[in-house]
Amino acid sequence: MWAFALLYIILVHNLTAIESLGWITPHQKAFGIPPDVSMLTKFHFYQPVYYLECEHNSFPAEKELLGWWLGPAHNTGDAFCSHILTTNNTVVPRSALRTAHDNPLHENK
Repeated sequence: MWAFALLYIILVHNLTAIESLGWITPHQKAFGIPPDVSMLTKFHFYQPVYYLECEHNSFPAEKELLGWWLGPAHNTGDAFCSHILTTNNTVVPRSALRTAHDNPLHENK
């Protein structure tokens, strides 16, 4: 878990504008293009999410499971592929996921 937390902190740092760089991000300074931060605006570290058990299943066999978002899964799948911690403490890459609080049955307490 610590490795994923450190990777998340590094990612946030590299995508945050810094005054000493003229208010651009380290990513933009290194590569010359503004970074895509859309993944970080949708999820935060260790956020409860629902993911598909197997992304190749189709309706009505789809089954959503609860997991925790650990960050983007770079070099795996599409641009929105994420590392998900499952309830049995394994990490799986998944693209089809949604926040757990989107569930109308989920109560905010």
